[in-house]
Amino acid sequence: MRITFNVLAFFFGPIYFAVKGMWRKALSRLGMNLTAAVMLVPIDAPTAISTPVGAAFAGLTATAASDA
Repeated sequence: MRITFNVLAFFFGPIYFAVKGMWRKALSRLGMNLTAAVMLVPIDAPTAISTPVGAAFAGLTATAASDA
């Protein structure tokens, strides 16, 4: 199994998928990101928690872009 990483997808996330024409994947990634944000804001999550969560979603997006 080969793991690949797309830098543009890491930095631009759902916008990358939308520009490439994969709007369903863009909407699902945007929904996952918004759900995580909505869950972290009410508990007033510190930066030590919210930053790794955001980086994990960006990493998943970057690796998923290579499969598409």
